Amino acid sequence: MNKYHRGFTLIELLVAVSLMAILAVICWRGLDTVLRARDVLGEVGDDLKAMTVALSQMDEDLRRSWPMRQLVVGAATIRVIAPEAKESLQIELLREGGGAFDPVRAERVRYRVFDGRLERGYAPYALGATAQITPFVWQKVLGQVAQMNFRVWVKGQGWVAADALNNGNATPEILGVELLLQRASGENYRRLYSVRD
Repeated sequence: MNKYHRGFTLIELLVAVSLMAILAVICWRGLDTVLRARDVLGEVGDDLKAMTVALSQMDEDLRRSWPMRQLVVGAATIRVIAPEAKESLQIELLREGGGAFDPVRAERVRYRVFDGRLERGYAPYALGATAQITPFVWQKVLGQVAQMNFRVWVKGQGWVAADALNNGNATPEILGVELLLQRASGENYRRLYSVRD
């Protein structure tokens, strides 16, 4: 009895190898797409977290400016600052500083857009000329910011463009702030803040 054992032909081997190569390419492209999506989601998540932290910090600063109206009589707790070179409109706050166990102290806080980033400057506040001498310590709050603008709710007037307040006259009582933030990507964000207790 002569049994004939037949193996794979060269054509069959080439077809099998070709199918395996096609499957490997499909799997590789799928894996590459998943890895790219993960990187993009990570970047977007980090940017969203930075945006949330920046807006929350501004909310905290504005909320803590309200008690200063009672503590420092005659001082403007919120005022608009005219832009300088390479800067946009700025807002400066006089806020309550310190924590729950610290003695009450006052701080000046200023927000500005400088070199494509939103920055928060802070300095101690003291009555008299020393308040103007102490320089701000600046920290980056958010990157890729093209422009920042404000509208403010003035007691008895309603919404007023912030740059209209910057005319050298006495600063009116501001009870609300609307932040308009334009990112470098072209996205626009609007946030309303109440400045009342």
